[in-house]
Amino acid sequence: MSKPKPRAIHYMGQFKSDLRTAARHRKCNIKSLRDTMQAIVDRVPLDAVLKDHKLSGRYPDQKGGTSDCRECHTSNDWLLVYRFPDDDTVHFIRTGTHSDLF
Repeated sequence: MSKPKPRAIHYMGQFKSDLRTAARHRKCNIKSLRDTMQAIVDRVPLDAVLKDHKLSGRYPDQKGGTSDCRECHTSNDWLLVYRFPDDDTVHFIRTGTHSDLF
């Protein structure tokens, strides 16, 4: 059986800024964040300890209706928000502490 094709990656503008902050933030385990992102790209199911779930309600930057974003905890209080616009793409939306993002 062949390995699934990795998803194409799109980084939202705010995510790029968040990533620079993450690299020097005491609450962020940057290796865990990058490993989680790679697992998402490689279509590897995330470990239950990451508490991956669909966001309810509307997340900022989403127009109308409910959000199609997902969120997981890559460290104790460090979150990763992302979405799949289609089966072959992942958009990394935001990363930060709970109070930063919500």
